[in-house]
Amino acid sequence: MAPHGAFWLREQFGESHLLFNPASNETHILNDLAIATLEQLRQAPANGPELLERLGVDPQDVETARPYARLLRDLDLLGLILPVDS
Repeated sequence: MAPHGAFWLREQFGESHLLFNPASNETHILNDLAIATLEQLRQAPANGPELLERLGVDPQDVETARPYARLLRDLDLLGLILPVDS
């Protein structure tokens, strides 16, 4: 889920998005998938399988789900999301 009270400033340039996080004072370059993921989590928290379903991905399809797991890990490392328990 997005950190409580989180807000970001975002500008789109083609297929890239510049996202400024005032909480960390950092700017990130994100793709459409990362932005769609953040928007889904902003609407409501979700664990990995729930989020995949909301994004239209079968959580049981390991090959398709693998990049999403990596994306969630990266967003967490950047401090843009917080983990939730399954």
